[in-house]
Amino acid sequence: MPDVHDLELLLRSDAPLILVESLEEPRVITLFARLALRIAQGYGERARTLVLVSHALEVPPEIRHLCVRLDLRLADRNRRLALIRDEAQAWRQAGAPGVRAAREAVDQLSQNLLGVTESDARRLIRNAIRI
Repeated sequence: MPDVHDLELLLRSDAPLILVESLEEPRVITLFARLALRIAQGYGERARTLVLVSHALEVPPEIRHLCVRLDLRLADRNRRLALIRDEAQAWRQAGAPGVRAAREAVDQLSQNLLGVTESDARRLIRNAIRI
């Protein structure tokens, strides 16, 4: 996942503050969970980093030079298709009738999700499946 790689690079950069502006707090927590073991293993060797997560962060000018930002990437085509598969599988596991769609419909849904955050994409996919 590109976001995990980006986060790992920022953590290794020894920046004192990492700012993550996002409405997708669960996604940010998942990123840290994926790196937790690697982060923990180097704990004694690395400088400490404070990570601030919020929907909007304003940094005072006097500490701006100490900050780096992590910008979560929007899902690419493969990730959007994976989200569609994940939500269809979750729908089936919940006991709902199986989901079937023409390849063209799945491709169109994926295209329509271009530029949408992952949490919003999941919500829109669930709505499309229910219809």
